[in-house]
Amino acid sequence: MNKRLIYIIAAVVVILVALGGYFMVRNNSTTTNQNNNTPAQSTTTQSQPTTTQAENLITIKGFAFSPSDLKIKKGTTVTWKNEDSVTHTVKSDSFVSKDLATGDTFQFTFDTAGTFSYICSIHPSMTGTVTVE
Repeated sequence: MNKRLIYIIAAVVVILVALGGYFMVRNNSTTTNQNNNTPAQSTTTQSQPTTTQAENLITIKGFAFSPSDLKIKKGTTVTWKNEDSVTHTVKSDSFVSKDLATGDTFQFTFDTAGTFSYICSIHPSMTGTVTVE
């Protein structure tokens, strides 16, 4: 290979890495809720849960929700916090989070009794259930 071809390949690699970094930063800085029509639902970035949230905190770590099954009373807000090194989501028929980067949280207030199954739409093998009494 000649030097010119090597320089072109190196330039393309640098550009692709720069674009990838740009889109990662852009996605992480977006705090707009994808489901704005549900007033009981909120998404925050890089926040620490309060004492009441800690009792109803579901941690995302090791490609799993923990606890995977949570029982709560009607009117309770549940917080999911991504402590994994990759992006995850929380999705059910009743709510959908934005992409959650490391440290991001998602909250949903359960105003209806029932069983709510959810998944990570990026990693569908990750599942969980919230049972509302």
